[in-house]
Formats: sequence, C-alpha cells, structure tokens
Amino acid sequence: MHLGQHVYGEHLAEWRNGEEFIERLVALPMFVADGASGQAHRRSLAALRLADGADASLADLSASDRIRVGAMASSHLAEHDTARAALLLEEALDLAQHAGLPILAAQTARRHWAIAGTWLETERAEYRLANTWLQAGDLARAREHAQACLEIVAANDGAALERLFGWEALGVVERAAGNASGHAAALAYARDAFAELDEGDKSWCAASIDKLAVGAAAGDRR
Repeated sequence: MHLGQHVYGEHLAEWRNGEEFIERLVALPMFVADGASGQAHRRSLAALRLADGADASLADLSASDRIRVGAMASSHLAEHDTARAALLLEEALDLAQHAGLPILAAQTARRHWAIAGTWLETERAEYRLANTWLQAGDLARAREHAQACLEIVAANDGAALERLFGWEALGVVERAAGNASGHAAALAYARDAFAELDEGDKSWCAASIDKLAVGAAAGDRR
C-alpha cells in the first residue's frame, strides 16, 4: 500500500488509479482492517484523494495520521502543483506544532539531510526519528529507525560516539517493548562503544549509559 500510493501518487500523478490499486489490496488474505494494514489503507486513500482534490475526510484519523496524510499529499503534488503542495505541507506542519507531535519535522529533517548533508547528519536524523516514534508510541517504527541509524554508522567505519547513541536508541526501544534480551544486548554494545571514547566525550556521555542501564537485569549491571 505504501509503495502503491508512492508510485501512483508521487511518480505518476494517477491518484484515482492509485485508489483503485489500494482498494484491490484489501481483498488479500493478509489484510487486517484494525491492524497496521488497515491503518495504511486509510492513510493511503486519504492522501491520494487529498492530492486529487477530492473530498478526503480526515476527521476519523488520529492527529499523527492527519499530519502524515497531509505530508504525503504534499509530496504527491510537489512536481505538479507547487503552490498547493506548499499549502498542504504548511497545514501539516501547523497541525504537528499544535498537536505537540514532532514527527513530521523529524521526517522532513531526515529527508533533507540525506540530500544536503553527509552520512553523519543522516544517521543523526535517524536517531532523532527513533526517539520521535518512541515518544509517539510506535515501537516498530522507532526500532526501524534505530536500526537504520546503526546500519549507517556501520557502513561508515563505525565511529564509537555514533555507535553509542545508535545502541542507546535501540536499547530504549527494546526496553519499552519489554524485550529484556534485546535491551541487555544494546546496553552491552553501548558500553563497548563508551569504552572507546576519549575522556572528554566520556564525561558527557556517561549519563546516557546510566539512563540506558535503568531496568537492566542484575547480571547485566557491569
């Protein structure tokens, strides 16, 4: 569904064909109306309809989903109706600000750092997204971005400071998910990275290790 709305919406600007494609996916046996696929269905249709200029009621969506729908519709229109795309993005940003949700801002930062920055800025944007989704209560997305942060660091010589915060992000997510073994592993890797830091960095990074250690099993407190 995400791929369909992206291709039909952003690349082809065939919004009604995109709606038809999304609706066909509902018939697949793995579709669950009250699960993640149902949420993707509602968001994808709303974004395509909004881009098409059709009546797209967002009242039944959560604040987070309304923000995401507005951002997706804006992206669909970016190369076809710049003025309306800008308006939709402004509305989404305004809603994010008033709803107290920094998700869209974090996503926007990640996208633009990938264009204008280096791997370091992109990796740190992934770290920020991991923490943002954690605050929003979406542990699956938070874990996805924490892992992406670590993958970028690993692909670029694995600087100890960046590794530490990548494992911190993943460890906090695993702790929130009740995954004790995942949390313990992340804590161990974070401590390994901490040991490689110079004394100047250790002085301000120690608090992150202490914070991550909260909730660790007694045998893991080393």
